[in-house]
Amino acid sequence: MQDMLFGAALALLADGAVIEQTASAPLTYRIIHQGASVPLSGGIVQRLRIGQHIQEVCTVNGRKRFYLR
Repeated sequence: MQDMLFGAALALLADGAVIEQTASAPLTYRIIHQGASVPLSGGIVQRLRIGQHIQEVCTVNGRKRFYLR
């Protein structure tokens, strides 16, 4: 299941999606694509960061944003 979610997140990022950190305690994330957003597991975000698929680009209103490298 995690591999399928990881692949789906990568596909959305390749199509222009953005990952946004919505809270810092606990860490929560959303993936935003074409005006729609859904929660994204911290484990998936961690895999994307460790694999250097995404990079933190900016902070908007205190929320970190991550884009595909």
